[in-house]
Amino acid sequence: MHVVFRCDSTKKQGLGHVFRAVSVADAAVAAGHTVEFLARIESEVGRQLLSDHAFELTVPETIDPVEVAEWAAERRADVVHVDSYEDQGALRDELSARGILLSNVEDGTWGRRSADVVVDPSAGAERVLRPWDSSHRLLRGVGAIALRREILADLPVALQRREEADDGAPLRVLIVMGGTDARNMTSRVARWWKEAGVPASTTVVSSHEDLDAGDAVVVKPGPGIARSFAHMDLVVSGSGTTMWELAALGVPTALVQLVENQTENYSFAVGSGMAAGLGSVAGLGVDPLAPADLPEPERSRAVEALRRIAADRPAREAMADRGRALVDGRGGERIVAVWAESLAARAEDMTARPATLDDASVLYEWRNDESVRAVSRSKGELDWDSHVDWLAATLARQDRSLWIVQRCGEPVATVRFDRLGEPSEAQAPGQTGASESRGEVPESWEVSITVAPSLRGQGMAGAVLQEAERSFAARRGEPLELVAEMLESNPASRRLFESLGYEGGPKPADPSAGADPERWLRLVKQRPLGGAADEA
Repeated sequence: MHVVFRCDSTKKQGLGHVFRAVSVADAAVAAGHTVEFLARIESEVGRQLLSDHAFELTVPETIDPVEVAEWAAERRADVVHVDSYEDQGALRDELSARGILLSNVEDGTWGRRSADVVVDPSAGAERVLRPWDSSHRLLRGVGAIALRREILADLPVALQRREEADDGAPLRVLIVMGGTDARNMTSRVARWWKEAGVPASTTVVSSHEDLDAGDAVVVKPGPGIARSFAHMDLVVSGSGTTMWELAALGVPTALVQLVENQTENYSFAVGSGMAAGLGSVAGLGVDPLAPADLPEPERSRAVEALRRIAADRPAREAMADRGRALVDGRGGERIVAVWAESLAARAEDMTARPATLDDASVLYEWRNDESVRAVSRSKGELDWDSHVDWLAATLARQDRSLWIVQRCGEPVATVRFDRLGEPSEAQAPGQTGASESRGEVPESWEVSITVAPSLRGQGMAGAVLQEAERSFAARRGEPLELVAEMLESNPASRRLFESLGYEGGPKPADPSAGADPERWLRLVKQRPLGGAADEA
């Protein structure tokens, strides 16, 4: 697999997009793939980062989607991974026409666009409704956070440093407000720390040689700064990419929200106890590059918070434990794996995979469609929060298995298997499964299927159900009895299951259902492991 990374870095954009792209590129290389960058990077730190990682860089003359797609095709790219908030035009269409997969990074609504693979490393993103826009795979939340190879290498270093920490030694403190210091906050935070008056060995990262940092050592920004993280007792940082690196390393952190698109991450980090919050300068001034400082009394509270954190080692250790528990930094590996799965699925007509919490949005839209509710046992409209809770609980159950069926990589249906009690007594007359002949008692599972409402009537339901059955049986590794129930008023469903070998008839009425209950059918099929049932 060859991957092209499209990202840019300016004073306004910062370096976060580049750092994230490099982290994913590291994972791709570690998995045996090749990578290169098509990027405009103004920052010397960003260019040095790519050089340190030996990644080839091409500076594009234009970001016109046709020219980008043609360039990627010439380089025989399989994937173009975009990490940018800037409009990319019809890039997905242009790439698709050339057989190239588009992977896109978004932060909530920032940078959102339709893509074959959507990556959103925002905390809690997987529990937020993302309206369906024909994106095929979603990978969202802290599990999508990728770390650079040097950070991953320092995970054991950070743990050892913590175990060997000396209560009597001065604190090692680092102040770093991002690679470009977008709000020019470094000097202000350095003054806060100086005012806090905490004895410490302090390092301030700044490109301004005349910075008034008191007794602190001032060092210039550079990719190598990250190698010092694991040796710190406290880092004061912005709420961008760096905060996730610090969390995974288990380094106690105090955060300032610097720009608007850090709102969710700042709130999550502080609310979860992963970091201490010093305040937000995101809303101060229209120009996102204008110098800013917290007004009184917020500034005084930030100073007092720093003083309190420095004096409270148990609180710092609690933050470190929480950060390490929340962020494992293996998002790059997960992203690369999804690329491989998506490319493989593109080459197949029908494939099935186990559902994940990232499928919540598309399942919600399918299930809430009026035509789906009309033939379901529960006909009410679903509430989003309840739906996410249900899906999370479903994925944790041993007696339920939920699958997404894809056509050439596009999700087109969901099939659910629910384990029943004893094998059905309603087995069709004359129906003898292979398991019975071997004296085995097959597990009994009820099957339900939902095809995407927009794709109904295209004759794909049989292939969908057959692929789901095949994948589920292979996962279970044992013979199965499959049971399907449907309303008598739904003849299309009956024809579907009967075409795949299900047999049966009316289900006995529920005496508690009232004077005029809905009439249901119950069809059963024995599915041995392998054999004729695979060809039904």
